[in-house]
This record gives sequence, C-alpha cells and structure tokens, in this order.
Amino acid sequence: YVFAIALTELSVGKDVGALFFSSVFMSMKTLLLSGVFMDNLTDVGQMMMDESPMSLAAFFTFVLLGNLTIMNMLIGVLCEVVSNVAKEENEGIQIAFVTEKLKLILEEVDEDKDYRISKEEFRNILENPKAVWALHEVGVDPVGIVDYADYIFDEMTAEDSEKEISFEDFMRMVLELRGTNQATVKDCADLRKFIKKSIESLDEAMAKRKRAVARTRTRPPMTDSASSSSGNLS
Repeated sequence: YVFAIALTELSVGKDVGALFFSSVFMSMKTLLLSGVFMDNLTDVGQMMMDESPMSLAAFFTFVLLGNLTIMNMLIGVLCEVVSNVAKEENEGIQIAFVTEKLKLILEEVDEDKDYRISKEEFRNILENPKAVWALHEVGVDPVGIVDYADYIFDEMTAEDSEKEISFEDFMRMVLELRGTNQATVKDCADLRKFIKKSIESLDEAMAKRKRAVARTRTRPPMTDSASSSSGNLS
C-alpha cells in the first residue's frame, strides 16, 4: 500500500503513470502482477527507466523486498514440511522397533503363548532391561507404566479373559503414555477416574482400619473370676 501511494505520486503526468499507476488501486494491481508474480516486468521497468528513474528505483525496491519475502516464506513452509515428515518417519521407525522388541520379550514371558498379557506378565515385561531401554527410546517412563498397571487391570472385570489384555492394546497404552503426547479430553477423563478410584480405595482402607480399632475398643474386659481362674490354672 505504501509503495502504491509512492509510485502513484511519482508517476503523475507520465505515460507509465497513465498505463500502470493511474490510481492507488491500479498501482497495487501492477505491483502484485509485475512486482510479485513477475508478469510483464520488463516492459514496465523499461518505460519507468525512460520516464522516471525515481519510480524505477522505488519499483525495484518493492520487487526485491516482495520476492525475498515470498522466497523466505516458501523456504520456511518447505523446511517445516520436511521437518514434520522426517519426524513422523523417525517416530514410525522407533515405534516399529519397540513393537518388535517388546513382542520378542512377550514371547519369553508368555507361558501360554496366547499373546495376551496378564498383570504378572505385564510386570515381568517391564522388569526386563531390554524392555526398559526400548521404552526409553520412544519417550515412555517405565516407572509410570508400573503405577498405571494397577489402574488398567483393576478397571477390567473378572470376565475379561481373566483380566488379560492383548498385545495390541498393550502397545496402544504404552504409546499413549509417551511424554511428548499432548493431553486430550480422554486423558483428563481417565485421570479423573484414576483419582476417584484411588480416593475410594483409600476411604475403604481407612474404614476397615476404623472398624478394626472399634472392635478392639468394644472387646469386654476380663473379669476378676476369669483372672483368678487363669492364675489357678497357671
């Protein structure tokens, strides 16, 4: 807009002004087509050089700035696309490597060879140093998964194949616990359920302790006759 105003004023009374810079809108159109898209740039530049060198200097300043801006923007977009593609490819390779590594470890600890993981097998996998290293490779904290195991298997009912999960579900949960993942609504809902279940378990444990203490306090004391009888027996 600034260059359009300047070129309109500099080209007043000249043929190039009448053809290409007769108004601010016409100047903006010429700058867009000839300055940015390089359409008819030679003819416009030649006419300006013959009639108004100052207009030519302003015009080529815009061409330089405009094309450098477009070039830098395109380079930035291209670099971002390449970076994202490389990141996704690298992540896919790491996930495939970890999946294969954990599958081999599961074959070692899976006694019934059904590729389903019980809570005990879950812990055995996470106690394997190779599994811990593989999980670190994809940004997963093995200690956090151990704590999460109680929640996973406690949420299942007794009919769910005797509280076993498939290897595919295991990998899905593992990848969901990567530190680079962004929190989702599902994660917030799962956290709410986990906190609620933890509080309920704590309340239940406290209630059991209170009942045990209450039974101890309400136990009738030994009478004198019972004490003397105990003494005679001794």
